[in-house]
Amino acid sequence: LERAKSVGKLGDARKDIINMALETAYRERMRQMYEAVKRRLDYQVALQNARKDFERTNMINWITSEVKKSITAKQEQDSLQACLNQLRQMASSSR
Repeated sequence: LERAKSVGKLGDARKDIINMALETAYRERMRQMYEAVKRRLDYQVALQNARKDFERTNMINWITSEVKKSITAKQEQDSLQACLNQLRQMASSSR
């Protein structure tokens, strides 16, 4: 009778060990899946950020070049002359 009880307890212990091993394997697979999904999402975020940076840089360069193209030599000379006049006025007013 005692032996039958101990065999039953041994069987229960084996079942518990198997269930714990299955639970451990399940949790490990869930962790791996989480890490894989996170890695893919991080990659997508980095890709979007790189694309935005490229677009921003390209847009800035394009705008700058177009503005430089639109300024004629006459406009540049007039602007430079106006700046020099302002500097002269500031210098004379500070004396």
